[in-house]
Amino acid sequence: MTTKHLSTPQSSRGFTLIEIMVVMVILGLLVAVVAPNIMGRSDQAKVTVAETQLTNISKALDIYRLDNSHYPSTQQGLEALSSKPTGSQSQKTGARTVI
Repeated sequence: MTTKHLSTPQSSRGFTLIEIMVVMVILGLLVAVVAPNIMGRSDQAKVTVAETQLTNISKALDIYRLDNSHYPSTQQGLEALSSKPTGSQSQKTGARTVI
């Protein structure tokens, strides 16, 4: 039994250097176009988180004022938003404390 070897032309055995270089240039261009869009999103996300946190603190202060008829003093600070006020009207009336 005779085995025939299929001969393949020299040009179809692999990629040429030019083909690889063209693919690398195309990938480089894609990265150059897409990367700045992705990198800029992290900064925007940080701004959005900061805005949301400030809004939450503002609402917590407003609720504190509704419950206690005044905003927390400078000495009490923002900690007053997460602990029960001492000697205020909210203890007598059973008003809620914002966390």
